Amino acid sequence: MRTFVHRWIAATVIVSIIAAVDGGWAMKWLSLAPDRVFHGELWRLVTWVWIVRTPFTLVIVGWLLYRFAGELATHWGEPRLRSVALQILVASSLATCALAALLGTHDPHTCSSLMMVPLVILWGRQYPEREVVLYGMIPIKAPGLVRYVAGLVGLCAVFYGIYAFAPELVACALALIYPKGWWRR
Repeated sequence: MRTFVHRWIAATVIVSIIAAVDGGWAMKWLSLAPDRVFHGELWRLVTWVWIVRTPFTLVIVGWLLYRFAGELATHWGEPRLRSVALQILVASSLATCALAALLGTHDPHTCSSLMMVPLVILWGRQYPEREVVLYGMIPIKAPGLVRYVAGLVGLCAVFYGIYAFAPELVACALALIYPKGWWRR
């Protein structure tokens, strides 16, 4: 039942490893570079999330995808998860490109935490009675986890800038407002 999630993790690991050793080719052609999107390179709206720049982040992204996307795939079904993830990814990418045009900046983006944020939020909204343990010692109920993740994204945007965290901010907002009625299988 988790074929989509396993492929998503595998693609992220493979593309990230290639990007780490290829001398910049993957970054050049797959990252979300708004100026290149405006020149017709539309694949960048979806390919950039597969590039994770550090090994630690890659492990965390893989684990969170397995944990949260896997459970959502089991409950919602893989087609629904794929559809929701794609909607959030494309909307976040387009909003980031629009913001780049407004700000006059075209710095490229790679994965960082884009899909982790909405998946954790959607999972928390789907299973409000569940509990997770943060850092191996802090138990937190799903609604608290949703607030923690949303707050962390907001804090990162304050420290690193709105443009730097634009994709995560949009993804977070979309996951928070995504209608529960659309989740049903």
